[in-house]
Amino acid sequence: MSNTFTLDALHTETKRRYEPVKIVLSDESTVELKPLIRLGSKARASVIATIREITKIEARDDLDDDEEDELADEIAERVCEAVTKIIRSVASSPRKLLAQLDAEEDVRIRSELYTGVLRRWTGDTQVGEAESSPS
Repeated sequence: MSNTFTLDALHTETKRRYEPVKIVLSDESTVELKPLIRLGSKARASVIATIREITKIEARDDLDDDEEDELADEIAERVCEAVTKIIRSVASSPRKLLAQLDAEEDVRIRSELYTGVLRRWTGDTQVGEAESSPS
């Protein structure tokens, strides 16, 4: 395995992280999601906090299977609400994107659509924080 890379490849990858994620809607219009690195510090902090909130909602392990099934719709609704906050912060046309996502009546499927958009955005923009260096 080689530990060699090209500067051109590094440049291309770095530029990609600064570009918006583009989502084509059913009416052929495009909504752009700004990369995290292009947000102001307050908006960026809010988005990161909301992503952590979503992670906590999805990772609840204090429920047994029956409770989890009973609360599945409520959990899905909470996930949709949290992702909505992020979409409002990063989307060029949040209303259009949210209207299209909300057209799905089944809250569990809608939640999967919301998280699918979020996963695509976080994967393409590489959401994360730099770790503090030890002092």
